[in-house]
Amino acid sequence: MSHFTRMGLPVILAVLGLASSATAAPVTPHNPDGLVAALQAAGYQAKLSKTDDGSPEITSAAGGNNILIAFSGCDKGANCDYLEFIATWDCSADVKKCDDMQAQWSKEEHVGTIMKSASQVAMYHYLVVGGGNVSDDTFINTFEYFARDANEFEKLYK
Repeated sequence: MSHFTRMGLPVILAVLGLASSATAAPVTPHNPDGLVAALQAAGYQAKLSKTDDGSPEITSAAGGNNILIAFSGCDKGANCDYLEFIATWDCSADVKKCDDMQAQWSKEEHVGTIMKSASQVAMYHYLVVGGGNVSDDTFINTFEYFARDANEFEKLYK
C-alpha cells in the first residue's frame, strides 16, 4: 500500500474535522497546549516554545528523528490557522546522495515533500491541519504516519 493511500483517510478526516474518538477531546492549531497534551498522552515528548515572532512551535521526536511542529497563520502569536510537521537532515556530508534521494523521493507517493536549502539541509514537511478541530487520535495517527515517512528517508540517507 502506498504512503498516500495509508495517509489519505486520516488526512481527509483531519482536514474536514470529521474524525472522532469516544474519549478524546478535539485538538486544534488554535490550542497548542492541547496538541502537546495529545502527544504526551501518546507517549511522545513534546515541548512548547515560541519563535522570534511569537508564534508557537512544538519540538518532539519519533523513531530517532526530531520533529518540529510549526504553527502559521497566527494573529500575534495566537489563534493559529495551520500547523506543519517538519523533519530536517544535514546533507553537507554527502550532497550527491541527498540530491539523488530527494529526486527518487519526489517520484514516489509520500504524504509530504522533501526540499533542500542552499545550506544543504533537507527538509521533509507536511501541512497537517487548517482551522478545524480533530480528535487527538487522528492528530496522533497523522503524526505517526509522518514520522514513519521521515524514518524511511533517514534509513535511505544513512
